Amino acid sequence: MSHTVFSRRQTLTRLGALALGSGLLLTGCSAEPKERKAFIAFLQTEVLGKSRRSMPLLNDKLRKELGGYAAHYEIITNFNQATNDKVMLKSMRELQFVRTLAGYRDKRESVKQALVEIPLAQANLEAELKKANEAKAALKQPEDLKKVYDPVYDRLVSAQARITLEMLPPMQRMMNIVLDLLALVENNPQQLSISGMQIEAKSQAMLDKVNALSKKAEAETATIERLEKELKQLFG
Repeated sequence: MSHTVFSRRQTLTRLGALALGSGLLLTGCSAEPKERKAFIAFLQTEVLGKSRRSMPLLNDKLRKELGGYAAHYEIITNFNQATNDKVMLKSMRELQFVRTLAGYRDKRESVKQALVEIPLAQANLEAELKKANEAKAALKQPEDLKKVYDPVYDRLVSAQARITLEMLPPMQRMMNIVLDLLALVENNPQQLSISGMQIEAKSQAMLDKVNALSKKAEAETATIERLEKELKQLFG
């Protein structure tokens, strides 16, 4: 079994029948109880029972063991794949290691691009969550499976989406603050200069403006870091 946030769709398995002798008697042979037991064990041991930063991917052997329940699991992994494809912003990946205002200045275009991408990411995530919720609502699960499946779904779909949707607005506000700080420095070159992440001011009036924006940046950063911590805890 390999591990990744990506997955593949799998159709429901067919129930077979065994023809006995030369007569017309057919005895239905359902594999559902065995498949359900295997799925419950898989969710408990491989998903809920282990700490990881990615989700287990079903291989052919597991798909065969889980039968129709492979499609139930792939509602979750398909959501995670779509989230990775549509919500992980290229611009934010380019900015993730920037630690100084000078660094943001050098990647100004990525900052501007982030402001365009964040609203699109929010819309995409909301659409994928709606799709996943509708697919889950259509499932028919025995109660013993539902008791195990629902916590997995709540953690890896519902909670992940909620935290990410909470994180996007402060990320957008943070990018706007960065641009405001850069504009303030560039519009006042005689009074302000960038030194690492700090801005050096030659007047109290300018220092007050810088401090006001810096306090806003600190508040947004604290919110983002708190939500990032919550997001990491979902995967152990």
